Amino acid sequence: MNSYAYDENGRRRWVLVAGAGAALAMVVLLAVAFVAGRVSAPSAGGQGQAAAPRAQGGPGPARVVNGVPVGYAHTQAGAVAAATNYLEVFYGPLVTQPDKYRAAVDQMVAPAARSRLMNLANNN
Repeated sequence: MNSYAYDENGRRRWVLVAGAGAALAMVVLLAVAFVAGRVSAPSAGGQGQAAAPRAQGGPGPARVVNGVPVGYAHTQAGAVAAATNYLEVFYGPLVTQPDKYRAAVDQMVAPAARSRLMNLANNN
């Protein structure tokens, strides 16, 4: 005997319908998240360039030289911002452009420390 509440395997149909509904809701949520991300993403014109310097009042940077943000406030927040941005430059996309990478390293480090930093970069 088959009733409307059960299929041939004895499972309740509402469980199957609820599972299908949850899967559909997840697909819709994923699509909405993707569209929201695409709409809120910055334009492609700025790829590969450093972010524009902030206006006065923040920890920095004040300008960009050789692909390296420079001119940070002499505060703890400025030191954190400088360290973070220097790591981005050191391990970022300039690694694939040797000439620009060397110019950026020259901007970031003292001449006495350059060879040690370049050895570190070559070992990674």
